[in-house]
Amino acid sequence: SSDVCSSDLGQRTSAARRWLGVLLKGTPSAQSRAVAKLTSESGFALFGKEMERLSDGLLPKLAAQQMGQLNLLLGVYLMRTGRLDGSMKRLKAVDRADAQYLYGVILLGRGERGAARDVFLRVLQLAKGKKAHTAVGELATLAMARLSHEEKKTESARRYYLSIPLASPHFYKARQELAWVELA
Repeated sequence: SSDVCSSDLGQRTSAARRWLGVLLKGTPSAQSRAVAKLTSESGFALFGKEMERLSDGLLPKLAAQQMGQLNLLLGVYLMRTGRLDGSMKRLKAVDRADAQYLYGVILLGRGERGAARDVFLRVLQLAKGKKAHTAVGELATLAMARLSHEEKKTESARRYYLSIPLASPHFYKARQELAWVELA
């Protein structure tokens, strides 16, 4: 079983490297295909130092959407490898709920609560009414509830917790945390 996993990992790493090579040296239409392939495979963000070869010089040559997708991919890679300054730069540049949420998480981890609050509010705006961003919107809602509770804004925290719908996978966690807020 581990041989199968290793083989699959090796094939995916090799594929990621090939697509990165196309992205770096290919024609514009080949680069478009490479961006589509790299961003469709979220696991590619895990593979190797090749991600770092995506230089600032290449990204501006891509279409805005492609640039955003690659900045997200590179931001996640840098985050996973512990290079938070680089990750923040990449994620901040992407006007998508998922990228902004991760940016807010890094800010929060650095103790920048006010800046994180602003970013989570932005995530809520970006995610509003977009089915693809429902989950990240709910995570930002939980973050806002927790921040409100820490700031002793009980009514605000309560509103955020209660806004998580019953159908959400975060519903029970939100209600459990709300109970603790009510007890405080």
